[in-house]
Amino acid sequence: MTTIIVLDPHPILRLGLIQFLKENFEGTTVKTDDYHLLPEQKKASPCDLIVYTLGSEANPTNQLTLLSKTYTPRFILLLTEGQPSLPPGTCKTYPLVRGLICKNSTPEILQASIRLVLAGGTCFPHYNQTESAESVLGEKVVCTSSWGTPAPTALPSQLLHQEAQLLGLTIRQYEVLVLLGQGLPLKSIAKELDISVATAKSHTETLYQRLKVHNSNAAVYTAIARGATLGWGPTQ
Repeated sequence: MTTIIVLDPHPILRLGLIQFLKENFEGTTVKTDDYHLLPEQKKASPCDLIVYTLGSEANPTNQLTLLSKTYTPRFILLLTEGQPSLPPGTCKTYPLVRGLICKNSTPEILQASIRLVLAGGTCFPHYNQTESAESVLGEKVVCTSSWGTPAPTALPSQLLHQEAQLLGLTIRQYEVLVLLGQGLPLKSIAKELDISVATAKSHTETLYQRLKVHNSNAAVYTAIARGATLGWGPTQ
C-alpha cells in the first residue's frame, strides 16, 4: 500500500490536500505531521512520498536537510507558494526531490504530478532543467522518467494493449506517446519505430487530438492523470 505524508503550514490547506489525496488515490494511506514541530519530530517510518510545502526563505537547504533527517521517503514532491524554482545543484544534493510545482496548480496538474513522481518520473519547472518545455495546461513543466534516465522502449505486450485501450489510442500511437514522454524528437521517434518522420508526425497529431491536448508535455500529463504509466513504473 502506498503511503503519502503531507506537510503544509496552513491547517485548512493541509486538510484540503489530505482530502484530495484520499479521493483521488484509492488504497493510499495519507498521513500528516505538525509542520511547525518538524525539528522536534523523531525519525519517522518509511513512506513512499512526502508532499512538502517550502517555506518563504530564499534557500531551501535547511528545510530539505531537516526533512531528510526526519523522514525516509522514496520520493519528495515540493510545493511552493510563489514562483517555483530551486537553487542550482539542489537536486544533486537531495536526489529524493523529484518534483517542484506551484501550490495553486490545478487539481489535474497536482494529481498528474503526484502519479508521475510515484511512477518514478520527475516534474520540474523548465528553468530547473537543461532543456526547455512547452506550456502544460498553463504551466511550464518538464517531464522525465526515472530521474533523468530514459524509460524502456521495449514495453510488455500486455501493458501496451492495456494502456493504449485506456487512453483510446492505437498501439502505434501509444508507442509514439511513450517516446514523446522520454523527450525524443520526431526524427528519433521515427528511427526508433522504423517509420517515416511524416508517419511519426501524423501519429503525434492524432494522439494529441484524441487526448485533447496541444503538445507532448500535456499529453504525458493527461495520460498519467488517467492512470497510465507509460512504462515508467507500476500502475498506481
